Amino acid sequence: MKTTILLLLTAFTLSAQDKDNYLGFTTGIDVANIAQGDYNGIFKFTMVASNVEVNLGYETYPELDFKRYSFGLGYHFPLYAYVGGKELKTTFTPSLEPSLIDRSGTWGVAFVDENKSSHLSLALNLEFEWNVTDNISVGYNLNFLPSTDLKAKFERELWSEKLVIADTPVRVSGFVSVKYKLNR
Repeated sequence: MKTTILLLLTAFTLSAQDKDNYLGFTTGIDVANIAQGDYNGIFKFTMVASNVEVNLGYETYPELDFKRYSFGLGYHFPLYAYVGGKELKTTFTPSLEPSLIDRSGTWGVAFVDENKSSHLSLALNLEFEWNVTDNISVGYNLNFLPSTDLKAKFERELWSEKLVIADTPVRVSGFVSVKYKLNR
């Protein structure tokens, strides 16, 4: 236990010495949906100063007439590894994303007629990012989005989501992403 605490304190001390500061643009796709033949994509504009991240995001899932607009606030925890004598920087960024879920159309095949609605939600995003160059990184984003849209429109028996918190289905998505960084 003492060793674990010492390692965590060392990691936080080292990460405090290396501050991320940049503007960035991210795009990504949900790997599981691509494997099923569907497209679910994200686009983000990110501002980072002293490891504090603020982002504006957009997610689209055309097959389900789903759009999500988000405003995120997170913190960068830089982690380092050495592979073949080269330094490999990995950044772990947990963030909270207040979101507006916008649904229209038939929600895929759920409704026969046009059905528009908007719903507020609070997502949790866990991102791991690996720097390929000073300006380009690849990442994996694990997103937990309470699906307030599904809760409002469907009985619980019709939810396909396995995770339910506070009687709300939670959609879990995994995005593979590429980020371009300016002002590094």
